[in-house]
Amino acid sequence: MRTCAALARTLPARVMGAPRRSVRPASRLTAAWGDPAVVLRCGVPRPPGLTPTSEVIEIRTGDAGAGVSWWLRETRTAYHFTSVGRRAHVEVTVPATIAREEAAGPLVDLAAAVARSDPPSPSPLPDPPTPSPLP
Repeated sequence: MRTCAALARTLPARVMGAPRRSVRPASRLTAAWGDPAVVLRCGVPRPPGLTPTSEVIEIRTGDAGAGVSWWLRETRTAYHFTSVGRRAHVEVTVPATIAREEAAGPLVDLAAAVARSDPPSPSPLPDPPTPSPLP
C-alpha cells in the first residue's frame, strides 16, 4: 500500500514526548512510541461502527484548511482512533492508562504526517441507504 509506505517515511520520532520504539514483527504498516505504547497501524479496515453520521474529532495540522478527522471507539483498556475521509484508514491505539482528556494528544503529533501522506478521499463513507417509499 503506497499510502502506508509514504506515511511510514513521514512519522515523527516522538509522540507525546515518547521516543519511537521497535515493533514485532517489523512492518511498514505499524509504528509505536513509549511504554505503554501508543500504536499506529496503517491500512486497517473501516471500523464496522463507523457510519456517515458518526461523531468525529478534527485535529488541525497548522496548514491552512488542513486537518485529519478521527473516529473514536473506547474499550476498557484503550482508546482506538481511526482516521476517516482518507484513502487509507489509520488506527492509533492509545492505552487507557493515559487520561481520557489527554487521549487525543498523540493525534496532534501524528496528524501532519497523515495529512501529508494520505490525501482526502473523494467519498469517505458510503451514502446512507435511501429509504424505500411507503406503500
